[in-house]
Amino acid sequence: GHAPGSALPAEPIGAVNGMRPDGSVDASCLQSREVWTGTTYALAAGMLAEARDGGLTSEEQEELRRMAFATAGGVHTGAWQRFGYWFATPEAYEMDGRYRSLGYMRPLAVWAMEFVLRA
Repeated sequence: GHAPGSALPAEPIGAVNGMRPDGSVDASCLQSREVWTGTTYALAAGMLAEARDGGLTSEEQEELRRMAFATAGGVHTGAWQRFGYWFATPEAYEMDGRYRSLGYMRPLAVWAMEFVLRA
């Protein structure tokens, strides 16, 4: 399990909504301690678009692309490997696997990454 307010697990499981300056999860409310699956995918797509169109150096582009795939890969690690939600990917989950709204549609934002890569 993961105690709210402590450091993140060693293996990333998506973009947590609220982080404190010391690197711990902000446990002040439900939303801050959650990973929103679709929002994580949309963030990764935005990172890919910025890497492509943001006027960055080639090294910065490469690093941002790597970070985008690592961010999206965290949802795969959390939702598929660690918690086993599979095709019932929820809207949100916490570090301990508690979730809201199984089978949510927003995780389809993963296709925004494909759109950016093909554009």
